[in-house]
Amino acid sequence: MNIFRLIILLCGLASTVLANDRDGSAKAKQIEPDTQRGISRAVVVSDSAQLHTAQILPDGDALKTGEFLPQLESVLKNLERVLKQADTSLSQCVKLNLYATSDQDAMEAERHLPKLLPQGVCPAISLVTTALPKPGSRIALDAIATAPDTAANRKVRRFSFAELAASGSEVGKSSAAILPAGSRVYISGQAEAGDGTLKDATVKTMVGLHKTLEHLGLSSRDVVQVKAFLRPIRDAAVAIEAMSATFPESSPPPIVLVEWESASAPIEIELITASPAMADAPSIEFLTPPWMKPSPVFARVTRLNHPTTIYISGLHGSAADPNGIDEVREVFGELDRIARLAGSDLHHLAKATYYVSTDGVSRNLNTIRPNFYQADRPPAASKAMVTGTGRKGRSLTLDMIAVPR
Repeated sequence: MNIFRLIILLCGLASTVLANDRDGSAKAKQIEPDTQRGISRAVVVSDSAQLHTAQILPDGDALKTGEFLPQLESVLKNLERVLKQADTSLSQCVKLNLYATSDQDAMEAERHLPKLLPQGVCPAISLVTTALPKPGSRIALDAIATAPDTAANRKVRRFSFAELAASGSEVGKSSAAILPAGSRVYISGQAEAGDGTLKDATVKTMVGLHKTLEHLGLSSRDVVQVKAFLRPIRDAAVAIEAMSATFPESSPPPIVLVEWESASAPIEIELITASPAMADAPSIEFLTPPWMKPSPVFARVTRLNHPTTIYISGLHGSAADPNGIDEVREVFGELDRIARLAGSDLHHLAKATYYVSTDGVSRNLNTIRPNFYQADRPPAASKAMVTGTGRKGRSLTLDMIAVPR
């Protein structure tokens, strides 16, 4: 091979790496993988069933001692058990969402992850600082992994907690669910205050979400993951029971919880669902149910019809910014760069999660993001005020899902 062609090839491999499934076909492409940190700036997944897990927590002696590294190891071992049930593995992970009880623990998780993940595995990773539903826990996660193309994985399939009792997941009755290849839907966080109690707010919010599902021609059986932002998290069992009760199936969807500091409602809930294939549909649709008001900063619903999904890692600004203006602009500038590198752009963003820790950055996020989005094409989104963003001194982080332009 010509030496110049070899150099070009090696440079290309340095910026993008393909992760192969069992039959050797490329399923995931890592964008700007950093093997020293065990993270990619983005991961591109092509036409593959994907396993979405519940929030997985530490257990056993690791929980009793309270030491961080044993808890992180416990969480990853529990994740391996969950993945094994779906005939996949840590080597197929494309996204990890980490939840730590302090910014310091979030950064410790980043430091140790490269030693605990299989060599060469660099998923997209997001971080947030939040209290956890299991007392004594310092770290938790949920994950997305590619799954084999089998007949069983061509429809939504959930794994009940009874089957995965060793997983350490105490968030609901399901530990994972298969999102089959094909169209999928992201429903933005919905919130109903109800009578102000967590139980009533959860019940009424779920009524609204099921109404949205029905409008989309979907049912409770299509839901792959439920994510709730709630307060106080010590009452998580109340919300879990109320959410689970709205699914008549024996095994409701996996649940993920984040404690937020909203003053407007005790809980906000978002959904990920499978959807029937839409003939001649655009690669991404931005939808508003007729009883809802359109927003210039987020779509009520996005439906993805493109077979490729792009997971972008959580982004932070490079320096603390009391008002958040420079921080927001820097994060969106980096988002634009990574999206383009992954074959997308700011007009093909599907789902955003914004975590803010100050009122200033929250206000300026609302003011500035319309400058980056087309008014009729903002991503579905949830925004949560939290105690920290996984980085000391940073008041904003976001992670994003996109499709190719």
